[in-house]
Amino acid sequence: MAIKSFDYVNYSKVFRTQVPQSNLLLTHLNVFADRQIADSHKVSMDRIQEASIGVDAPLMRFSSEWGTIEKPTAGSYLYELPWAGVADRVTSADLKGYRKPGSTMEQSLDEIEANKFIQMRAKFERSREYAYWQALIFNKVNAWGTQQNEIDWSIEFSLNQRTADLHQGVNDDPMRDIDDQVSATKALMGGLTQYLRGWVLLCGSDAYRAVRYSPQIRELLVYSNGLVGSDVLFPSDVLPGFSSFMLGSVRLIEVSDSAFSGIKSNEAFLVPVFGNAPVEQSLPMGRFIGPCARHLEISASGDVEDWYAYKAFDELRNRNLYSEYSLMAYNFRPDLVCKMTLLPTA
Repeated sequence: MAIKSFDYVNYSKVFRTQVPQSNLLLTHLNVFADRQIADSHKVSMDRIQEASIGVDAPLMRFSSEWGTIEKPTAGSYLYELPWAGVADRVTSADLKGYRKPGSTMEQSLDEIEANKFIQMRAKFERSREYAYWQALIFNKVNAWGTQQNEIDWSIEFSLNQRTADLHQGVNDDPMRDIDDQVSATKALMGGLTQYLRGWVLLCGSDAYRAVRYSPQIRELLVYSNGLVGSDVLFPSDVLPGFSSFMLGSVRLIEVSDSAFSGIKSNEAFLVPVFGNAPVEQSLPMGRFIGPCARHLEISASGDVEDWYAYKAFDELRNRNLYSEYSLMAYNFRPDLVCKMTLLPTA
């Protein structure tokens, strides 16, 4: 049998520049924009936490006593990247009977193949979005099939998500509640503030409406001069399924799909969005991607992609379609996210 019968085509690079589907909120907000490439299925990382710089205390001039400088604390961690993959086939049975949408013409083999790869890509994008939500809201990674079935970032780094109340009474000021948490979060950031791009408050439906229609906010919407407006952080053209408005420096977004996001109707999560960091600087939220696992030649090439797509031919020239990826969404600073709970009215 000729070796040619088992040749393959690698489509991974074709999808590098593909624009993700609409209404993938965290993807389009670039909350997990930090992209770290791993050349192995395991990643080793060092976490260095700089200590606050103190001030010198006066000492006796002619004594043997000296002051000291602050030392950073450090720790090393080893994780295995979760892996997922999908397979499908294009055979002679697919050639007949499949009509192009809106046309009487039959689809070609290449069109059938392309549609299946597009479906695989769509499933990957939604799976990646779900992984982002799990890391952001619950600080967790579903790592089934690795050395740890689940990774909890709050346990790994001993940092807990903060909590606060969101008031909705007639005499309450929800804007003050939000602003207080913005200030508290900035105080925890240290040097990360230089990479801060903006803020989003991801709200369940009840929390969003409580803020949106509170007397103070309604008045601001009518009489404000730039306080409630638009910003460049929210790409409304690719997020048509989300309602939002800008309040000061914070973009409030209604997230109604609680089953997918994990945000309950009476909850809101204040999230800082980072970006524009140098290559050597890891941001608090991002993702690790790894090499191809199931195809020998693609794996041996050393190319690392967010998502791999390739086809191989069998001895009868049937097309076997495969897609796979290694992905671990991380949230190294759970304490920078604040969960705000809407209090019931008195």
